[in-house]
Amino acid sequence: MYNVAIKLFATELCVLSLVACGGESESTRAARMLYEEASTTNISGDPVRAISLLDSLQKTYPAETEWQRAAMKLRPTLIINASDQMIKAIDDSLLVMEQDNIRFKGAMKLISDKRLVEPYYVDAASFDADFMSGTGIQPRVSNIGQLYFLSSANGGGLKHTGFTITCDGESIQCGPVPYDGEMNYRIDGSEIVTYSADQSDKVGAFVKDHSTSAMTLTLTGGKNKSFKLSRKQIEGIVNCYNYSRSIIDARQLAFEKERLNRQLEIAKSQAERLAL
Repeated sequence: MYNVAIKLFATELCVLSLVACGGESESTRAARMLYEEASTTNISGDPVRAISLLDSLQKTYPAETEWQRAAMKLRPTLIINASDQMIKAIDDSLLVMEQDNIRFKGAMKLISDKRLVEPYYVDAASFDADFMSGTGIQPRVSNIGQLYFLSSANGGGLKHTGFTITCDGESIQCGPVPYDGEMNYRIDGSEIVTYSADQSDKVGAFVKDHSTSAMTLTLTGGKNKSFKLSRKQIEGIVNCYNYSRSIIDARQLAFEKERLNRQLEIAKSQAERLAL
């Protein structure tokens, strides 16, 4: 049906052009040329650019009612073609992400205990079950795919509120998280700080981008304390970040595909009405 519609639009374009060429104004000529370019651009396989050309026509030449009507009639077909292209691209990306997710999940370990509010994933190779008894950071991934960090400090009364990772003359900061007894709590000389997903994701991206470099971790906000991150710890952060992104990015693409499918159905309905 829509291939037929394209042929009809091409035929209509030729008729309109032949009629319009005689004695048209400069404004009419410019509007016609935009319409013609949009039509041929769509036929050549670039409906997204064709839509932008129609946008220019409708914004720049509102008084050219003949070409405004023609543009309104053509637009649903362009949206159908553009939506089809984007949905196919999303499907291809989702297939790759699904394979990535399986691969990244293979490096994860699920931590589940009835005492936990909810289970979470950690990097299996770098996981330290005694993390809260030491000093350092630990990346985790929630059930819905969000990366978040915890920092721990024991002894010395650091009273830290955040941490910084430095390498190659650059640094990324996580925090500060003010002491509140919940996200930042202290008990018997032990300090545990939990960081938001937004802050943690930026840290994960930074570490991934510099993953081959030596890195220094500094607990900040009180008495600063610094030490080197091991190669295993760096790889653990990257693994958690990759696993998190494989879930979040796929979910965002699925939402976009759903939006495009709704847009596609509306455009098809409009095209059918305009064809009557």
